[in-house]
Amino acid sequence: MKNLTKVDVLNIAAAIITANGEATTLEIKNEARNQGFWAKQAEVSGLVSELINEDQLAVKGDNGIHRFYEVGVSYNTPVAPVVATASTPVTQTKPTTPSYTVTHLDGTQTIVKALTQNLLKAGDWEVSSTHSTEVLHFLGQLTRDKARSAYRSITGVKFATTRSKRTE
Repeated sequence: MKNLTKVDVLNIAAAIITANGEATTLEIKNEARNQGFWAKQAEVSGLVSELINEDQLAVKGDNGIHRFYEVGVSYNTPVAPVVATASTPVTQTKPTTPSYTVTHLDGTQTIVKALTQNLLKAGDWEVSSTHSTEVLHFLGQLTRDKARSAYRSITGVKFATTRSKRTE
């Protein structure tokens, strides 16, 4: 397993925040483990605290049990976080990729960025429609309905026609 660094924690947190609008240290730790890092909760919490002190991350809220984090005022990532992939591979020639602001049925918004097909992992969402041939993939951290809503916003199909499944 790979050793977890502060940069790794920042990139993982940014991807989760991009997908969900916020992240917890538990979500960061679980995603780090999914990416092959050796991650302990205390280590992730310590690295997140360092990132907060550097204004790379900020506390968004606290429900008395968990703290929720968002990107900080000094946040600057070398590679844009990504949360979706198209069925046709996208060639990335610049550090940034096109992004879509998706407004979900519950009124929340998610920024979705295209990424190459080879980044797809087991457990991510594969979304299609009965009225479109386009297949899009979204990070598994999104809820099923948010992945379907993102697909609806990007392709213009009706939400009721979307179909989703976890990738294997």
